[in-house]
Amino acid sequence: MKTNWLIVLLAFCLGTIGGYVLAKRVGAQGESYGQQPAQIGVANSPGTVAPEATKPAVQPPDEQAFTRSAAEIEMIIAKAQRNEWDGCIHAWTEVMRGVDAATAAALFPKIQALPDKRMRANARDALLKQWAKADPAGALAAAAALSDPRERDSGTAAVLAGWAEKDPQGAIAYAQQMADPQKRRKTLLGLADDLAETNPALAFDLLVANADSHTLRLQLGDVCRAWARKDPQAALQALNKFKSAAARREALSAIGSGWAESDPEGALAWANSLGNTQEWRPAVKGVLEKLAENDPARAATLLEGVTDRRLANDLIPDIARAMAESDMQQALRWAESLKTSSARRRALQTIIPQWAEEMPKAAAEYVVGLADTHERESLLGSVLREWCQSDPDKAQAFVEGLADPALRSAVLRDFIGEIAQENIEKAVAFANQLPESERAEALHRAVFSLADEDLEAAMKLLEHIPHGQAREQAIGLLGMQLAEQDPLTGLKLLATLPEGSTRDWIISRAAGALAAQDISTAIAVLNEIPAGEARDRAQQQVLGEWTRQDPAAAFAYAQGLSGAEQEKAAVAIGTAWAREALADAKAKLSELPEGPLRTGFIEGLCTTIARNSPEEAAQMVGTMLTGDAQSRAAVTVAEQWARKDPAAAANWVGALPSGEARAGALPRVVLRWAAKDVESAGAWVRQLPTGKERDSGARVIIMEELWRNPENAAKWVSEVADTNLRTKLIKIVGNTWQSSNRQAAEQWLTQMGVSAEERNKILNPAFGTDSWGGMFFDMDLELDLAE
Repeated sequence: MKTNWLIVLLAFCLGTIGGYVLAKRVGAQGESYGQQPAQIGVANSPGTVAPEATKPAVQPPDEQAFTRSAAEIEMIIAKAQRNEWDGCIHAWTEVMRGVDAATAAALFPKIQALPDKRMRANARDALLKQWAKADPAGALAAAAALSDPRERDSGTAAVLAGWAEKDPQGAIAYAQQMADPQKRRKTLLGLADDLAETNPALAFDLLVANADSHTLRLQLGDVCRAWARKDPQAALQALNKFKSAAARREALSAIGSGWAESDPEGALAWANSLGNTQEWRPAVKGVLEKLAENDPARAATLLEGVTDRRLANDLIPDIARAMAESDMQQALRWAESLKTSSARRRALQTIIPQWAEEMPKAAAEYVVGLADTHERESLLGSVLREWCQSDPDKAQAFVEGLADPALRSAVLRDFIGEIAQENIEKAVAFANQLPESERAEALHRAVFSLADEDLEAAMKLLEHIPHGQAREQAIGLLGMQLAEQDPLTGLKLLATLPEGSTRDWIISRAAGALAAQDISTAIAVLNEIPAGEARDRAQQQVLGEWTRQDPAAAFAYAQGLSGAEQEKAAVAIGTAWAREALADAKAKLSELPEGPLRTGFIEGLCTTIARNSPEEAAQMVGTMLTGDAQSRAAVTVAEQWARKDPAAAANWVGALPSGEARAGALPRVVLRWAAKDVESAGAWVRQLPTGKERDSGARVIIMEELWRNPENAAKWVSEVADTNLRTKLIKIVGNTWQSSNRQAAEQWLTQMGVSAEERNKILNPAFGTDSWGGMFFDMDLELDLAE
C-alpha cells in the first residue's frame, strides 16, 4: 500500500512539474496576448500610474488546460487534512490553476480548515491568487475576512498578484487607496515585483515612485534585466529618473545582463562605450556574467583584455563555474593558465568543488599535487566535504593515507565535523590525534558544522571541548540554535557563558523565541536575568512579542517597573504597538502624563512612524524633553527621512539646536544623501561652518566615495580641518586607492606631504598588523554604515 501511494505521489509531482514547465513556456510566448511595455504610461506625480493604453482582447489559452475539477481538488485537500500530502506553494498553484470564482468560494472554507498552518497558508494564497483573476472583489472580501492580521496581509497580497496578471491598473489603483502608508508602500512594491517579467516598464515606475534607496537597489535588478531583454534602449532611458549612483550601477549591470541574453555583441559594444569608469565596470560585469553562462570560452577570452583587477576578480568565478559545467578539463587548463596566483586560486575555488561532486578521488589527488600550501589545504577541505556526502569511509581513508603530516593535521581540523555527523566517538578519536593546541579549535569547528544538522549530537560533542575560548564560542553557537528550537534549554546553556556583548545578544534572541511560544514563561525567565545589558535586550524582545499579542497587558507590566526600567520597556512597547496598530498607539500616547513611560513610548513611536512619515515623527521629537531619548529618536528620524528626502531631512537637522541630537543625526543624513546624490550632499556639507560638524559630514562622504570614486574621496580629505582625523583619513584613502590605481594614490600621498617611509606603509600594508586599520573599522561601526 505504501508503495502504491508513493507511485501516486510521484506521478502527481511529475505532472505538477510538467505543468509548471509548459506554463512557463506558454508564458514566455504570451506577448502576443499581453500588453507591451510601450503601451504603458506613468504620470509624473509620485506614486501615480497613468491609465492603461490598451487591454488585451484575448487571453492565453493554456489556463484551462490544467484545470482540475472541484472534486479532484477536494480530494487533495482531504489528503492534506490527513497529512498525506505535503504541497509547497508551487504545487498548490498548479492544483488551483484555472479554478473559477464559484469553485474558489466553495473551496475557501475547506482550505481554512486545514490544521497545518504552513500548508493552510500555501493553499489559501494559491487559491486567492487564482480567484482574483476571475473575481478580484470576491477574493478581496475573502482575504479581508481573515481574522489573523498576518494571514489577512498575505492573502491580500496574493489577491493583488493574481489581479495584476489580468488587470494591473486595477490592482495598482486598489493598492494606492490603502489608508496605512506602510502597507500601501509594501503592497505597491510587491506589485512591482509581480509585474517585473510581464510589464517591466510599469514595474520600474512603481519602484521609482515608492521604493527607498535600499529597496530600490534590491528590486531594481530583476526589473531592469527583464526590461533589457525586451527593449534595452527604453530601459537605459528610464535610468534618468533617479540620481542615486548606487542604484544606477545596479541597473546598468542588470541591463547589461538582460541585453546580453539576446544580443551579447551589441550589449558589449554599449558597455565599452561608457566613458565613466564607475558605470563602465557594472555594465561590462553584467554583460560578461551573462556571456559566461552561455559561452564561457568567449567570456574567458574577453577577460584577458580586462585590465581592471577588481572587475576581473568578480568575473573569474562565473566563468569558472560555467566552464566546469560543460568541460571540466578545459576549466582546469584555463585556471592553470591565469597569470596571477590570486586569479588561479579564485578559479580553482569554484572549479574543484564542482569536480568533487562527480569525481571526488580525482579532485582530491589533483589538489594534493598543488604547490601552494594554503591553497592545497583550503581546496582539499572543500573536496572532502563533498566526498563525505557520497562515501564517508573512502574520504576518511584518503585523509588517513595522506603522507604529509602537516597537510593531514590541517585537513583533519575541518574533516572532524564531517565525521561527527556519522559518528561522534570517531570524531573525538580523530581530534585526539591532533596536537593539544589545535584540538579544541577542531572540535569547535565540528560543533559548528554539526549544529544545523543534528543539535543533540552537537550538544554531546560540546562535552568533549575543554574550557576556554573555543568552548565559549561553541556554546554561543548552540545557544543561537536552541533559541529557535528549545529556548529554555538555550537560556540555561547560555547562562554558563562569561558576561559580554555576545552572551547578551544571544540571550535576547533566546528570550524573544521563548516569548513567541509562551509569554508567561518568558516573563518568568526575564525576571531571573540579572540587571544589565543582557536583561535590557531580552526585555526588548519579550515586550515586543507581548505587545503584538496583547498590548494592554504589556503596558500594564511596564507600569509596574521603576522609572528607568519603565522608559526602556516603553520604547519596546511603543515600537511594536505602532507597527501593529498605529491609531491605537497614538490614542494611548494621548492618555500618558509626562514621565518615563511617556518619554519611552514617544521614542518607540518615532522609530516606527519615521519609516513612513518622518515629518510627523520629527514633530514628536520636538515635544520630547532634552536628553538621551530625544537624541536617539532624532537620529532614527533623520536616517529614515533621509532615505526618502535627504534635502528635507538635512534642513530639519540644520534647524535643531546644537547638542547630541544634532551631532548624532547629521552624519546619518549625509550618509543616506551621499548614497543617492553625492554632489548635492557635498554642497550641503560645504555650507556648514568649519569645525566638528563639517568634518563629520566630510568624513561620511569620504567613506561613501572610498571605493567607488577614490579620487573624489581624496579631494574631500583636504577639506577636513581636524589634523588628527585628516591624517587617519589620508592613510585610509591612500591604502584603498592603491588597490585600483597605485600610481595615482602615490602621487596624491606625495602631494599631501606624506613622508616616503609612511607612503611605503600605506601602499604596502601588512595585512592585519597596520596600526590604523582599526580606526577604519571603528568609523564604520560609529556611522552604522552597514545596512
